[in-house]
Amino acid sequence: MKRTIYLSALALIVSITFISCYDYKYVTYSLEDEINNEWRNATKQHIIDVWGAPDRIVPIDADKCILVYEEYRTSAIAVSGYGFSKQRRVYAEFYIGVDSRCYQVKSNYIKVAKQTVNELTGKVVKTEEL
Repeated sequence: MKRTIYLSALALIVSITFISCYDYKYVTYSLEDEINNEWRNATKQHIIDVWGAPDRIVPIDADKCILVYEEYRTSAIAVSGYGFSKQRRVYAEFYIGVDSRCYQVKSNYIKVAKQTVNELTGKVVKTEEL
């Protein structure tokens, strides 16, 4: 009987120790490199076919322009009964050269992932994209 109680207490302590060793954190990754790799050298017409009509076209020179796709996202925060909202501009800018091909993309698109981290070792155990 004593041995069973002792083993049960030991199992409980070990399980609590392992459960408390993991922490979660949210990390963000920029998608600018991925978008750049995917759309560099694409034609202006192909970008418009896939992304739709740009929100703005900014001329650089007579033959160069920037196709701007943007939207404003509002995030709401509630603190002690008071509500706050913040607007953030999310954009993708396609720089089109003389040959009507994209030579650079600037963007602030991000992807968010939840990571499970072992607090004892500091190593990431698992990453889930959200």
